[in-house]
Amino acid sequence: MRLTPSTQNRNFLQNINDLQNRLNKAQDEVSSGKTVTRLSDNPFAAAQASKLMSVIGANDQFIALNEQLLGRLEVTDSALQGMTRSVDSARVLAAQALSGTTTPEARLALAQNVDGVKAQILSASNTQVNGVFLFGGTQSNTQPFVDAGGTITYNGNDEAIHQRLDRSVVIQTNITGQDLFMGSPSVFTTLDDLKAAILANDAGAIRARLGDLDAVSDRINAANAVVGNNLQLVQQLQRALPENNEALQRHISSLTDANLVESISDMNLTNQAIQVSLNSQSQIQHLSLLDFLR
Repeated sequence: MRLTPSTQNRNFLQNINDLQNRLNKAQDEVSSGKTVTRLSDNPFAAAQASKLMSVIGANDQFIALNEQLLGRLEVTDSALQGMTRSVDSARVLAAQALSGTTTPEARLALAQNVDGVKAQILSASNTQVNGVFLFGGTQSNTQPFVDAGGTITYNGNDEAIHQRLDRSVVIQTNITGQDLFMGSPSVFTTLDDLKAAILANDAGAIRARLGDLDAVSDRINAANAVVGNNLQLVQQLQRALPENNEALQRHISSLTDANLVESISDMNLTNQAIQVSLNSQSQIQHLSLLDFLR
């Protein structure tokens, strides 16, 4: 079958176009380091990579939110430990007041020290991080505890705040003031009653308040244990999430990364093929009419 010049030209142009597309792809792979840069390159790999990138993006958001939560939990943990020390101080004051040799002057000093403990716990109850009060429930923008002439009132609520730490873990992130301070026995009422019992030198009432302080201490310690467990959980996830992202990124690379050695080799070979085709076509163009008629 004899090929006409027009047929040869069409075949030549088609061949050059195919080679140029192959060269462009090889050059793109070398410059980007990727064998998949668009959906048409490999629909399956591109779709899988897109899904994995979405997971990485979600993990990055979890990491950022967890970092903020970590700060709040650390401050909460510190505040609760301070409260425990304050309650322990109140217990020591109560024990001193039970001494049979305590003078009226000493009892007055002990009562004043109880007021100091109350002030410490009141300050801790209004702990805030970046303007957010930790013990106000969901009313976290309003100071939860207010001292009105020695009487402490709670302006927060008993609502829990939850946060998702990753795709499967959700925890309560707050300890409400209602649970911690205002539950029976109320820490502030207990301290007021202890002060009155010390001033009255009422040993029975002082012993009763010691029992209340034990209950308050147990409640604070239980809350602190919850916060401590949450701290450990968030810290673990803050290590695990970046590791998960790295694994996902490696999988994406296995789907989309180019083999640079192969890409460079293909680029060079394709470029050579183009030059050969151009040279061949140039020689054909110089053939005489008699050459085509043979």
